[in-house]
Amino acid sequence: MTARLPDFVCIGALKAGTTYLEALLRDHPGLCLPSAVKEVDYFSLHHERGEQWYRDKFDGCAQRKHGEVSPRYLVDADSPARIAAANADVRLLLLVRDPVTRAVSQYKHRVRTTFYRASFEDYLADNPGALERGRYGHHAGRYLEWFDRAQLHVVVFEDLVADPVVAMRSVYGFLGVDAGHALSQHDRPHNEAWQPSRRRAYVLAKRLSGHVHDLGYGSVAFRLARSPLAVWVAGRHQQLDVSAPNEATASRLRKHYAADVDALSALVGRDLAELWWARQPEPVA
Repeated sequence: MTARLPDFVCIGALKAGTTYLEALLRDHPGLCLPSAVKEVDYFSLHHERGEQWYRDKFDGCAQRKHGEVSPRYLVDADSPARIAAANADVRLLLLVRDPVTRAVSQYKHRVRTTFYRASFEDYLADNPGALERGRYGHHAGRYLEWFDRAQLHVVVFEDLVADPVVAMRSVYGFLGVDAGHALSQHDRPHNEAWQPSRRRAYVLAKRLSGHVHDLGYGSVAFRLARSPLAVWVAGRHQQLDVSAPNEATASRLRKHYAADVDALSALVGRDLAELWWARQPEPVA
């Protein structure tokens, strides 16, 4: 029997806790996600492989609500229209986080998984797309050109970490499964401020895994990342030696995101700037 198209898709954002959210989604017996891959990336990287390739990722889900988590979808230009064409009734999960903290997390990930050693400020100059990923209001607006507002559920990372039981009760209800499900595990997200002791081997392994995933063999990359060899390559975790952004940079980024955060706040009916930044009036020059 051919699997039907997904009932829900988590569209991101990158470095906003999608791995943690995915684990909590998998925890529910009424939900089903691909068993051997985390990020399918069908609507962004692998659309040319065809719908059957995508449906096959959900074999075994039977009548359970099923879906996937692919953070690339949030910023990918083609994904909103492609998702709408595949299933106009799909439910969308958008996970958001303080966009300044999210950008720092992306920088730390870059340092940990590559040989990159420049400062956070240099990283932003070298990678303008890192800031684009934090424009949640803008990207949500692109999706709302294709979907009704009722089809989009915004999850705030800080809420999810503070009380996963309450946050997931809302998510489960949105997805149409038992909202009273008691989580069997809800450990907080792992701290990413670490680096592997076998750094060169780890970086090369991450490059190989990423290349395999982007070629469309996500299940292979998934198994490699969880193999005993991967554990050996990572070795002992050591403190990641990177400096935090200076206050001038943090202030500049808060100003950069201010209008977008206001737009997202209006969308969700909540002052997210107050949550993220405890906004204070700028001093008069």
